[in-house]
Amino acid sequence: MASKENSIQLYKSLMTKFKSGEFLPVYFICGEEQFFIDRLQEAILAAIPPEIKDFNLDLLYGQDSDIPRIVNAAKSYPMMAEKRFVIVREFFNSIKVGEGRENLSLLEPITAYIQKPSDTTVLILIDSKKPAANTKFGKAFKESEKAMLCEFDHIDGTQIPDWIMGWTKTEYKKQIQPEAADLLFQITGTSLHQLSTEIEKICTFKKTDEPISVADVKSVAGFSRQYTIIELKDAVIRRDLKETTYIAEQMLQMASADAGEIIRSIAFFYTVFANIWKYQRMVQKGFTPAQIDKELGGPYRTKYIAAEAKRFKQKEVLLIFEALLDADKAVKGFSKLDREAIFLMMLRRIVTRVA
Repeated sequence: MASKENSIQLYKSLMTKFKSGEFLPVYFICGEEQFFIDRLQEAILAAIPPEIKDFNLDLLYGQDSDIPRIVNAAKSYPMMAEKRFVIVREFFNSIKVGEGRENLSLLEPITAYIQKPSDTTVLILIDSKKPAANTKFGKAFKESEKAMLCEFDHIDGTQIPDWIMGWTKTEYKKQIQPEAADLLFQITGTSLHQLSTEIEKICTFKKTDEPISVADVKSVAGFSRQYTIIELKDAVIRRDLKETTYIAEQMLQMASADAGEIIRSIAFFYTVFANIWKYQRMVQKGFTPAQIDKELGGPYRTKYIAAEAKRFKQKEVLLIFEALLDADKAVKGFSKLDREAIFLMMLRRIVTRVA
């Protein structure tokens, strides 16, 4: 079966099951978000009691294995244990022949195994590439109740701050303020590996039970700029064009106008106005304060989103979305303007609500 959850939901679901020792006979774990894949493998290995691991774990790599070896390992019975675990990294390398070409016919034995897997083996196939849905191998995961295809795409930039807050809470039992999470995303980018490292450093530094603040992120993450995206946002929300332009120019100079940083800044502002739009729509539809708090992530977050939303009419927010989308497209190569000009023009359109 194929998962219909997004990457974050799928990761949480699998992690809960793996930690409780609940496994299907076959998994194919794939995708570009390597952080989730690595963490899940760690959870699988941790679920195997150390005293039986030597006899009941095969950790294989595709380039060093062929399909018959993988199938034979999966069909082997566990020794003095209920389950045997077979993990195959870079799986599709096992069917490469000649000049790196894949021979899909070599998948027939393992396809047959997936259709009738052993209940005493947990077979985990891992690769960055997803099985083709129109092949027998790909269809086997869709048709079998004992096999699961788990695909982890990169998390969208708009989801990163929420992931930071969730990760900080679940892994370190600490709270991080939404604005601090936004700032950490702006500093670090979308790499979950790097973000998790920074979160660990910040949580180690933070000795009290108070929520992690913007000041904590600046102090620990080595952020040395005079201005941050938070100060820029505040100037935008105040509709102060002069201050907005000045802060943006200072930030661009310090960042050397890196395309990735500008794209992250655009994504940040998209999140800001998406939350404003969501709040306005819920108020319009008569949602209760409790319902709004639940949708936006709690009363603290609702409070500052509500304050920001009061400064914008709904029709103005629609114009702002147009400015953001135009800037995102332009920065990614659909304009001859330089990146700094594109970013500054976007901010001007937001502040003045010019279509």
